[in-house]
Amino acid sequence: MIKNKSKSVSLRVILLIVLILLISISIGYKYFEWKIFNNISSIYNRAYFEEISLTSEGGRIFEKYTNLMSSQSFTDPRDTTEYLEILTNIDNTLNININFLEGYGTLLKENLYKFSELKKGSNFLIGERRNIAKKIINYHLDYYKNEMEMNQIQLSQNYGVKTLINIWSDNTKLVDFLNKIGSSVDSDYIGKYFSEIISLEKYSNNDFKFENEDIIRKYYPNSVSKLNSWKEYFAAYYSAEKNFVRGNTETAFLELQAVKDNASNATTDYNTIFTEQESQTSEKSRAILKIVSNQAATIKEYKSKGLYKYPLLKENNIWIEDFVLCQMYNYKTQIYQSITSKYPSSKTVSGLIKELSTINPKTSNVDSTFDKSVMKFTNTDKKIEFICENKYNNKKLVFNILK
Repeated sequence: MIKNKSKSVSLRVILLIVLILLISISIGYKYFEWKIFNNISSIYNRAYFEEISLTSEGGRIFEKYTNLMSSQSFTDPRDTTEYLEILTNIDNTLNININFLEGYGTLLKENLYKFSELKKGSNFLIGERRNIAKKIINYHLDYYKNEMEMNQIQLSQNYGVKTLINIWSDNTKLVDFLNKIGSSVDSDYIGKYFSEIISLEKYSNNDFKFENEDIIRKYYPNSVSKLNSWKEYFAAYYSAEKNFVRGNTETAFLELQAVKDNASNATTDYNTIFTEQESQTSEKSRAILKIVSNQAATIKEYKSKGLYKYPLLKENNIWIEDFVLCQMYNYKTQIYQSITSKYPSSKTVSGLIKELSTINPKTSNVDSTFDKSVMKFTNTDKKIEFICENKYNNKKLVFNILK
């Protein structure tokens, strides 16, 4: 009887130990799960705020670029000096924008790595929270895949436009030079002004390539072909004028005639250059829009189900998805304009969201749950302005769409 009682006590001890172990494992798992979501929300908030802040800065740079391109100094300059000066200002602004895009691309890569690391931890979760975590992370990884490609396309386009600005500058100098020498073939007279087209010399080098030409060619091969037509035009003109200066008149005449016969090759349709990626960027813009809305909807589902609550632990309910959605509606407004060729007429946030709902992709999964208090919206004849507020740190960012 004593032996049976001893066995009973031992069994109770074993069961108690097992129970304690199960409780410890359960508590440990819950803490691990809480920690994973805490990391996801922290990186989500920080990454998006950094990226959207840069996007706001990029918008201001683009606004400056747009104003320069529409200025009278560019469209109807008083003289060559004014035109070359505005081209220099545009070139400087493009350099700033290129630096911004390169920095933005680096930030995207850094944040992509952080979310890739988060995915490893989420693989050990179970149940509904596992599904939520993996959806949030996978949406973000898909977002980076599209956003990084868009960044490369935009960077390539900026490299291309910068090259075109330099071509316009060199062509302006050439036209000014030709106006000065007129029909003269006198070597001394041409030599007097020859230094003014010295910038064309580089095009005559056999190994000459435009700066970042390979990157531009990756996305805009047809446009690079047009740029190379300019290169051949400049190289031929420079060689002809150089031969005049050296007294090789006969050779110069033959070269000059060839230049004139082929001048049409350098004619560029500026409405079509660097437009080869329009369908691709449109497709990716819509994909990004859908990813952002789906991710925000998933976060709102997580909140609405109270999955952020844990006993004795801080609630994981600080997410800036509404701040992200505010910027998304700015993004969707640009898509709306590209599809309809008009700007929304709404004057209120509710009216804008309703008007934007008429185009694809739909964002109805977040339209009704979006916290409209984080967005201030004005719509005037000249521009549409969005002011997006991060309600957790009260910081505001401004986005303008110029009409």
